[in-house]
Amino acid sequence: MNQSIGANTRNVALVGPYSSGKTSLLESLLFVTGAITRKGKISDRNTVSDSSTQARDRQMSVEVSVAHSQYQDLNFTFLDCPGSIEFASETYNALVGAGAAIIVCEPVVDRVLTLAPLLKFLDDWEIPHLIFINKMDRCNSHFNEVLQALKSVSSRPLVPQQYPIRQNNEIIGFIDLINEQAYHYHANSPADPVPLPDHLKEEEQIARQEMLETIAEFDDHLLEELLEDINPSREEILQDLKQELGADQIVPVFFGMAERDYGVRHLLTALVEETPAPTITANRRGLDPSADGDAVVQILKTYFTPQGGRLSLARIWQGTLNDGMALNGVR
Repeated sequence: MNQSIGANTRNVALVGPYSSGKTSLLESLLFVTGAITRKGKISDRNTVSDSSTQARDRQMSVEVSVAHSQYQDLNFTFLDCPGSIEFASETYNALVGAGAAIIVCEPVVDRVLTLAPLLKFLDDWEIPHLIFINKMDRCNSHFNEVLQALKSVSSRPLVPQQYPIRQNNEIIGFIDLINEQAYHYHANSPADPVPLPDHLKEEEQIARQEMLETIAEFDDHLLEELLEDINPSREEILQDLKQELGADQIVPVFFGMAERDYGVRHLLTALVEETPAPTITANRRGLDPSADGDAVVQILKTYFTPQGGRLSLARIWQGTLNDGMALNGVR
């Protein structure tokens, strides 16, 4: 058995405040990708993560949990990190080894403001990150108010890629600002494409133009196209998003309701199309995964299990890790 860095791998951490819905999002990600056939609930104490006795008794994450899945030819490793401040060191230790992070938050302005320390840590370490605004069915503020609160605590410009569709103050779908396609949510199935609502066309155009102008700050060619009223292609927009997210220059924003799987498939597509390969993060750390030489491995977390004894979660930055291999004189 040997392990090394693979271009078709993505290591993604789920982070955010306590009760924002990280564990529920992980359940949804695993369910939508087919890794599990039935979703668990925190209240039922049967989720994939939070499997320890302490976590289930407290009904909250107390340590980093790991889960794996596959989606569109990519192998995902998800790290569900504790949100309580008393376990912040667990989260920060895991983030250092992640290739990208999803910040899960609620659409509550006061709670959004508590993200400042987490965002600062991610930016200090130049860890690419996205924001998933969860529990949109409980949103009592205007979407733009939540975005403004997020912008006030982020040193990187936010790039919302969706605009909400409401009916009688209820979120029933979204507009994809890249494709300019509207979708309606449906239980137990992907969102259905629908015609763009007439009453939202002007708001959609304003939101899309703001998105394009933000990513054009890092691409002169795109800026020239916008100045000449040229509509960029989907491929060009995605290329810019991937490059700028990988360089931790922007923060894409998505939303949904993880407990009902709403918005999760769109988030997964963004992880496939926009998050950087592990080599990008390694190169930023000054390492060359393709170079011959000693393996560079970082231990992110060590578990002590009743059956298996000591088990370490490690990030391979360079080289290959073989079964029984000695690192720094230790087998």
